[in-house]
Amino acid sequence: MLSVLRGIPASPGIVVGPVHLLRWEVPEVHHRLVDDDAIDAEIARFQRAVEKARERLRHLRVRTEAQTGPEEAAIFDVQLSILDDGELTRSTIALIRQNLGAEKAFDIVLLEWRQRFARSSAPMLREKVGDLTDVHIRVLTLLLGLPDHDPVDVPRGSNTILVTHDLTPSLTMQLDRECIAAIATEAGTATAHVAILARSLGLPAVVGLRQALSVLKGGEIAILDGAEGTLVIAPTEAEVDEARQRVAEEEGRAGVIRELA
Repeated sequence: MLSVLRGIPASPGIVVGPVHLLRWEVPEVHHRLVDDDAIDAEIARFQRAVEKARERLRHLRVRTEAQTGPEEAAIFDVQLSILDDGELTRSTIALIRQNLGAEKAFDIVLLEWRQRFARSSAPMLREKVGDLTDVHIRVLTLLLGLPDHDPVDVPRGSNTILVTHDLTPSLTMQLDRECIAAIATEAGTATAHVAILARSLGLPAVVGLRQALSVLKGGEIAILDGAEGTLVIAPTEAEVDEARQRVAEEEGRAGVIRELA
């Protein structure tokens, strides 16, 4: 196994801690047909799932505004507007009326929307693909009866390094600074949303760590250096001591700057 993964520096800072793998992906949906006399109940089930997803997003918006401010919290408005879109509801219900299960109907509609937005010539629409993916995952999670909790569920104070393929803006804003100390993603650039938001949250981050999810197992200790763009896996004691010394030096410099201010 490679001992050092190299990516793109995204947000400066050094963190020594355990790796937590996050696979925030659209769940697999099997084709399921419903009887004619069950269609109305299936439509109601879809509508309940949408309302629960809406409530969840409102809660996240309030929490984010309290933690970071109204501008950052506004990113959840995009997802709320997607859930409120009449075309989304009508298209899904139309497929349910053709005897498709609610989860498959919604899955088909969201796949079509994501493909359409990704091909759009308008940058504003292309930027919404991540929000569509979040909505896709949230509603399917409810319809399939999968665990509905914060996608990043780790103990507070664990100094965890979160490793994932990519982070949408809304997922990034859900990160609890008392749980997550750094971010590493397989995708992204130094100007991507995750990099910008990580810097605003003061979270060290490295992006463009290709194949990180296939190399890492989760739980191993690593050193993330956001300025160098590296993730050292299973470091030696000497490497850990050196990294912790650099962290202490950085914290000391930050304290001096605060005093001067």
